[in-house]
Amino acid sequence: MPLGGMFQELVGAAAQLKTTLVKQRPGRQEWENAPPFMRCTAAPTDSVRRAREGSFSIQHSTALQLKEEGNDLINENPEAALERYSQAVSVFLWFDRGPDRAAEDIPLVCAADKLPEAEREQAHHLLALNFCNAAACLLSLNMTADAAYACTQALRYDPYSVKALYRRALAHRSADTTDGLEAAVADLAAANQLEPANNQVRLALTALQHELRELRRKERGLYGNMFHTGGLYDSDKATEQVAAAAAAAAGGAAGGSGAPQLDGGRGSFDCGEGPSTSGRDPEDLTFDYPHGSGNRKRSLASARNRKMAERLDAARAPNAGRFPWWAVPWWAYALIALHLVYRVIKIWRIPLPGATSGADAAQPQPQQEVLAAPAHGEL
Repeated sequence: MPLGGMFQELVGAAAQLKTTLVKQRPGRQEWENAPPFMRCTAAPTDSVRRAREGSFSIQHSTALQLKEEGNDLINENPEAALERYSQAVSVFLWFDRGPDRAAEDIPLVCAADKLPEAEREQAHHLLALNFCNAAACLLSLNMTADAAYACTQALRYDPYSVKALYRRALAHRSADTTDGLEAAVADLAAANQLEPANNQVRLALTALQHELRELRRKERGLYGNMFHTGGLYDSDKATEQVAAAAAAAAGGAAGGSGAPQLDGGRGSFDCGEGPSTSGRDPEDLTFDYPHGSGNRKRSLASARNRKMAERLDAARAPNAGRFPWWAVPWWAYALIALHLVYRVIKIWRIPLPGATSGADAAQPQPQQEVLAAPAHGEL
C-alpha cells in the first residue's frame, strides 16, 4: 500500500475515534470547542478555589475584584487583563477535571445556575460583563474566533447586551468573507433594534450594509462575466473543454464510461444559481449591460442615489422625536407672550366699519350745515 494511502487511513481512523469519543462523552465537545482562555478555568488559582467553596458574597466580591483588575490592565497589557477576566469567569463557570472523572470527559460546570433567582441574576450579569471584556482583549490581540466565542457566551447570560453584539460583529467582520459580513450585519441589526439611539451601532450597520451590497454586486458581476465572456479559459482551452464534454456526453449516451466523468467534472465546480433580475436593485442591472450607453448609466446612478436617500429617510424617521420644548430658554417664551399681547391689543383697537363713538355723534356735522343753507335762504 502506498504511503499516502496509509496516512489517509490513519487520519480517517483518528477522526472516527474522536467522533465516537465525543458522542460517548458530551462534556468533551464543550472542551474541544472552547478557546484557550476558557480552558484555563480547569486550573483555578488558590483564591478562586477558596471563593468557589465560600458563600455567594465571597464569590461575587472575588469575581468583581478580578474584573476591576482586568479593567485597569486592558489598555496597557491586554494579555494580563484577559487572564484576570478568565479567572473572574472561573468563579462561577469552569471546566471540571476532577479526580473521579476520566481525562476524556471534561464537563462545563456552571455554579451560578444552582443559586437562588436573585443571586443567579447577579452572577449571570457578572459573567456576561467578564466575557464581553474578554472579547475586547481578544479583539485587540487579533484573536477574532476566540472573541466571537466570548461574545456568544456573554449573550448566553445576557441576551440584550448591545456591547456583546457589537463586538461579535467586529469579530465576524474581520473574517473578510461573505458569510462573516452577513453575520456581522445581522448582529448590528439586532443591536440597532435594542438601542436605536446608539449612533456608533447605526453608523457601523449602514457602512457594513453598503459593503455587503457592493460585495454581492461584485460577485454577481464576476460570475456573469465568467459565463458570458468565458474569462476562465482562453479560446484554445475552451475548445478542448467543449470537445471533451461532447465526447463524454456521447459516451454516456452510448452506455460508456463518459457519463460518470462528465458528472464528476460538473460537480467539482458549482457556481450556484444563475443571475436573475427578480428582487434586485435598479443599480444591479448595470452588470447585465456592461457596455450600455452613457445615458442609461447616468439614469441608473440617479436611481441609485434616489433610492439611497429614501432608505436614509426611512431609517431616520423612527428616530425623529418630538420638539424639545423644555430646551427653549425662558426669555424666549416671555418674548413670545409679549408679542401675542401686542397683537391682541392692536387688533382690539381697530375700529369697526360704520361704528362711531358717543363723542363723535354729539358734534354737528359740517357737511350737513352746508347742504341745509340753500333751503334756509328760500324760506
